[in-house]
Parts: sequence; structure tokens; C-alpha cells
Amino acid sequence: MGKFVVVFCLVVLGGCGQVKSPGVDASTSDTGSIVPVVTITSMPNAVDGPTATFAFTSDVPATFLCRLDNSTLADCVSPTTYPNLAVGQHRFDVFARDRDQNMGMASYSWQVEPPCTTSTIEAESAATHPGWSVSSGAVLHGGMALEASAAGPAVQFSITFMGKGLIMYGEKGPNRHVTTVKLDSGNPLPVDFNDPAGFSFQIPFPIASGLPNAMHTATITCTTAICAIDYFDVKCQ
Repeated sequence: MGKFVVVFCLVVLGGCGQVKSPGVDASTSDTGSIVPVVTITSMPNAVDGPTATFAFTSDVPATFLCRLDNSTLADCVSPTTYPNLAVGQHRFDVFARDRDQNMGMASYSWQVEPPCTTSTIEAESAATHPGWSVSSGAVLHGGMALEASAAGPAVQFSITFMGKGLIMYGEKGPNRHVTTVKLDSGNPLPVDFNDPAGFSFQIPFPIASGLPNAMHTATITCTTAICAIDYFDVKCQ
């Protein structure tokens, strides 16, 4: 009796040996073969710091190749970390290669922002209008602060800072006000440092938070009888 071979082939919504799940569109190569589906499961925020870590998977057993920006593809494993990235736009590509040498790909683009450093700006160092003058006192932050008498036209000054947030501290009260603070090209924000109960020093007033880490300008305007500002805290949040 001659020998023969029986081949069983199960077809489910696809070709022989290919099973597609409902709602999932399997990718195919130029030759019609199904390629691995690559998923990046963890990545940096759209705007993030100088270190980026990626985790990724394939829907079939596969080896991975990665590249950052225009670098050469190299073997990699999940997770993969890239430290000390330059400020600016970046792109990460990951390829999965199955045993039949079919390759699937996933990509992610993001931006690395400049490093942020918390700092303090003393108000007396920022005076740019003759209507503001420096006052001194042992209880003031750094021993000095900025005051303005604005009986006439509005007097103002600006500070420029690199950071994500800004808190302004009033010198003291009562009857010491700052009428408005405008951040960049936004609308003026009303501020009131009045302290009817007595003379409170370093009253905090949050100006902004969650900004892009870039150069910002805050313009402070005084239109009341007297205004007093002690210092500003630049924040990284």
C-alpha cells in the first residue's frame, strides 16, 4: 500500500493557520503574510523630561528592534530606556520580527522640554519703573522688598522667568494691594494683598501652575494708594 499524508487545515475568518479576532484587523506584509502587531504599552508624556522609557509587546512570539530618531536599528528588549535626551522633538520606532521574518512596527513621537529649576526672584531686584521703590526691614525676605505709591497713573514692572509655575508674596498689610498680574499675553489677574487684621508678611498668591517649561513674563500693575511685594517663587509644577 502506498504512503500518503493527510493535512488538516482549519480556516477561521481567514486563511489556513490564520485566526483573526473580531474587531482586530491583522496587518499584512507585501507578500500577503500576517505581520506581528506591535503595541507600545508605556511611553513618556507628550512633553516630558530628558529620560524616556518604553515598554512594548507583540501579539505573537517575536524579537524586537528599536531605534531613536534617525539612529540605526538595534536589538532591544522591553522595557528600553533612553537617558540624557536633547531638548526638542524625538521619535521612537520599535519593530517586532516573527520566526518567518515578518516585521510589524509601532512609533511614538514626543518632546523633551528644557530642565526646570526652582528659584526665587527678589522683588527689589526687578524694579523697572520709577514709581516702585525699595524698602528695608529685618522681617522681610532677604531684608528688602518693593513698594509703590500709585496715586497717579498706574505703575507696573515685569519679571521674566523659566519655569512651570509662579507664586507672588506680598510684603505686608493693611491697605497694601497689587491690582493686577498679567502672565504672558493672558488677561490681567486680580490680586489683593489687603490684610485688615494687621501687618502680615509674605502673603502668598499663586499666579500660575502647570505651564510649559519655557520663558514667561509676569507684569505687575499697582493702581491703589500703595502696593508692596516681597518676592516670587518659580515652581516646576
